[in-house]
Amino acid sequence: MKAYSIKLLIGASIVALIALLYFQIKWMDHSRHLMEEQFKNRVQMALCSAVEKAANNTDCQALRASCGLSTNQATCRLPSATLLRTSSLDSAIAKTLNYYQLDIPYEVQIVEKSDPDSYSCSLEPLLETDQHYLGINFPNKSKFLLNGMNFMFVSSIAILLFISFLFALASYYLLRQKRISDLNRDFFNHMAHEFRTPLTNIKLASGLLQKQMPAAKESRYLQIINGESAGLMEQVEKVLHLSQIERKEYQLHKELTDLQGLIQQVIKEMDLQIKEKSAKLDIQLPAEPINYAVDRFHFSRLLRNLLDNALKYSTGIPLIRVNLKDTREQLQFQIADNGPGLKVEQQQQAFNKFSRFQSDVKGFGLGLAYVKKIVELHGGQITLGSSSNNQGTSIQFQLPKHP
Repeated sequence: MKAYSIKLLIGASIVALIALLYFQIKWMDHSRHLMEEQFKNRVQMALCSAVEKAANNTDCQALRASCGLSTNQATCRLPSATLLRTSSLDSAIAKTLNYYQLDIPYEVQIVEKSDPDSYSCSLEPLLETDQHYLGINFPNKSKFLLNGMNFMFVSSIAILLFISFLFALASYYLLRQKRISDLNRDFFNHMAHEFRTPLTNIKLASGLLQKQMPAAKESRYLQIINGESAGLMEQVEKVLHLSQIERKEYQLHKELTDLQGLIQQVIKEMDLQIKEKSAKLDIQLPAEPINYAVDRFHFSRLLRNLLDNALKYSTGIPLIRVNLKDTREQLQFQIADNGPGLKVEQQQQAFNKFSRFQSDVKGFGLGLAYVKKIVELHGGQITLGSSSNNQGTSIQFQLPKHP
């Protein structure tokens, strides 16, 4: 994964985590308001129920007498003990609060109707004049409500901490894996560069040997040296080109190219490999020449990779179909073989780097990854069709007619 993508992913995860924290706080605040509303409704019902019960008690007349208010008296504040001595109101309040599960210390007061408390109920059933409310205060209300939210609060904090821990752990391992991947890639690229110099020297030495000793051209050992060094050089070049393309250090140099001519040229260059395998080629190209802007170097290597794979993975006498179609909207290429084919899980990994499915076939598993990159850089799309019942593999890619 690219560094930019990793930073974007971590940034998006941090934003999502902050958003989760924000909505969790909003949800907790909303829950607190709901609990306060429920608390208020329960208190109102408890007070009104207590007043109705006290109005039906024999102590009602004594309560009226003790709470008779003069004209210059704003409130009638009576301690709980006094209310108990004069009526059963305090007992009724205690019972109704307990019934509504409001086990919390409280203070009772009687206030004028013009200035009611938030928790109050009319005293009309108890007093001769409808001028006062029965009010109640809870000094420890906040603590009581918080105790009711303890489970939600603790569980929310625990979940957020757990998610944050997982995010931090995943980010750590992702960044560490990125560093390891970068180190491996740099090592691989340096190693490929180091291989290039001795391979170039081997190629030059074999060429000089052939010039100085013409008879050596027929030497089997010299042919092995040339063939193996050329194959290894091709793999090294593939690694270096793919690395440059992935780091965006290489820009395609497109020029109008006769595609039929380019395909024929690549086939001609691979003539020795084709004859060595006794392969049969079925080539179907449009009669009219197609001139299209491609990077000749990379596009020819793309075709070489596909043909080389078709030769290597075919069974028996290779039968390779090369097809080019010109439609109104796109150019369609197809290269198919008669090999054993690929399983479904192998098809899904075919375009990944270092994917190899047959240990007896030489290579690093970079060919199709390189092909896919080149096709995409030309604005095209590539697909693979195959069957694991010896029906071969077909690779198709399309290029836009007007890129």
